[in-house]
Amino acid sequence: LARLEENGVLRDALAPGGKACGYNLVCTGHSLGAGIAVLLALELRGTWGEAVRFVGFETPGCTVSPALAREIERLGWVSIVCAQDWAPRASLRSFQLLRERVLDELTDCPLSKAQILLHLSERSLRQLVRYSCSFLIGLRLCFAC
Repeated sequence: LARLEENGVLRDALAPGGKACGYNLVCTGHSLGAGIAVLLALELRGTWGEAVRFVGFETPGCTVSPALAREIERLGWVSIVCAQDWAPRASLRSFQLLRERVLDELTDCPLSKAQILLHLSERSLRQLVRYSCSFLIGLRLCFAC
C-alpha cells in the first residue's frame, strides 16, 4: 500500500482525469487472500471512501472483530462461503478450543510424541505417494543414485 501511495498509482488512476476516474476499486481474494483484501479495502476506504468495495471468497472468520464485521456488513460488502469450508467459520476461540483438545489428547495418549509424529508423517507420505505420480518419479530418481 505504501508503494502504491508513494508512486501515486491509485491517485493517478482514480482522480479526476485519470484512466479509471468514476470506477470503483474492488478488492478481492480467496481464503487468506480475502482476509488481506478486506483489510486492504478498509484501509483504502479511508482515502477513497465510497469508491472502495470488497468481494471475498472463503474469507477467514477470524480476520476482523465482531464490530468490524458489522461495519463490513453495513457497507454491503460480500463474502461468499461454501457449505463445508472451515476457514470462514474460524475464530480465535475455535483455535483456542482446538489447542486445548489437542493438548488433552496428547496428555492422555499412551504413545510418545515421537511415535505420534512418526505415525502421522508415514500416513501423510502414503497419501502423497498415492496421489502424486510425479512424486513417485522423483523418489525413484533420488534413490537410483
